[in-house]
Parts: sequence; C-alpha cells; structure tokens
Amino acid sequence: MTNPTFEAIPEYDPLPKTAAGRGPGISADLTKTKAKDLIDADIAVTGFMIIPNQFIESDSDPKEVTMIEIMDAAGDSFYFVHGSKVLMQAVEARQELGQIPFKTRLTFEEGKNGRSYYAFA
Repeated sequence: MTNPTFEAIPEYDPLPKTAAGRGPGISADLTKTKAKDLIDADIAVTGFMIIPNQFIESDSDPKEVTMIEIMDAAGDSFYFVHGSKVLMQAVEARQELGQIPFKTRLTFEEGKNGRSYYAFA
C-alpha cells in the first residue's frame, strides 16, 4: 500500500472540537460524507468520537459507532460515521500514541473469512 501523496496536512489548524463520547471529538458544522466515497483518496484523520449506536435493529448491529473527522488533500473537512471495529481500534490506537492527526487512505479489504471490511492504509 502506498502512502498518501500530499506532503502535509494542508494548513491544518485544529477546529474547536465537541465531544459527547470517547475520543478527542469532532468539529461542529462539518459536512457528512460516506466511507465508500473516500476509498483510496488521500485523507488525514483529524478527529474522532465514539458514541452509542442509536440505530440498533438486531443483535449483530454494533453497539457503538465512530464519527471520524477527515481532511482531504484540498484542505476540505468532512466526517463520516461507521460501525467498523477495525476503524474504531485504529483511531483509538493512534490517539494513545499521540498521532492524531495522521495521513492515510481508507481501503476496502477482503478478509480471510471472505467478509469485506474498511481499514486505514
């Protein structure tokens, strides 16, 4: 996997964060996007917040979801919400290491069990 092509997080100046769950929070007034629209794009994760899932319909639905704030290579900020444990664990691990923000790409991987999942490259 290759690293994102932009050299730095464009003019990154942390926006005021709001947090109602675990994590450093995300900025207010961001545009929501979908994870599938970010696949293989150069992005920087600039914040996240883990909150209870308000849309549980079955026992297989995740109990928590992660709101992930990202910045694209043009410097535009967005957020997406996802129930992926892989993404949740990745952002929590980066936070513990003091590595938020970080440059990455969102990928869609095929697991050994034949199930697909989202991950950061």
